[in-house]
Amino acid sequence: MTIAEILRKSFKCRKVFLKKKKVCGYWISGGESEPDYEYLTKSGGKAYVKLTSLLYSLEQLLGNDFDADRWITELDNIVSGEDY
Repeated sequence: MTIAEILRKSFKCRKVFLKKKKVCGYWISGGESEPDYEYLTKSGGKAYVKLTSLLYSLEQLLGNDFDADRWITELDNIVSGEDY
């Protein structure tokens, strides 16, 4: 199952990803300006926030048995990758 399928099925998001990534800002890396990209649609972003909120809620429920930050970092890497 892909993250797009999860967001569609679990959070009723019809269109998760943009057809083409877009520049949403810039950040400084080693003294040079690097573009920051947006990959999710507006509704995809809202669904992703719901997913991450759910993970933090699970962390509160399960305590030390669940590390939400670890899983959210993994999801961020998937969402911001070129192969979503």
